[in-house]
Amino acid sequence: MAKFLVMLTEDPAYWAKYTPEQMGDVIRQYVAWGMKMQATRRMKVGHKLVDEGGKRLTAARGRLKVTDGPYAESHEVVGGFYVMEADSYDQAAKLLAGHPHLAHGQRIDLRAIETVGGRRGGGGGGGKRKAGAKKPR
Repeated sequence: MAKFLVMLTEDPAYWAKYTPEQMGDVIRQYVAWGMKMQATRRMKVGHKLVDEGGKRLTAARGRLKVTDGPYAESHEVVGGFYVMEADSYDQAAKLLAGHPHLAHGQRIDLRAIETVGGRRGGGGGGGKRKAGAKKPR
């Protein structure tokens, strides 16, 4: 079974209009969805990212440069992520179809995870796919 990175991409301004009580309701929706996925053993890990802070790392001429960002004031940020298992992109999309993030008009980005050995679906990353290894659809 392949593993997928699920990125919850959002416009932070959208959530600013919610009262604390409304945000509590939204959080309960997300938690309920996550518990449903954990019960099916599809979700391996999931976390909300903090609203403020973050660092952006780049390298120029062999020197590391660390700056503030990405900024929550940006039009679009990754607000959280999951690692989940599915047989294909199609199956992963079907599992995500009922996610409350979509019901709130936000976007979900889905990427297959490739292992160091080239097989998709494990831990690690990078590497080339082994000959004959199936690519998630």
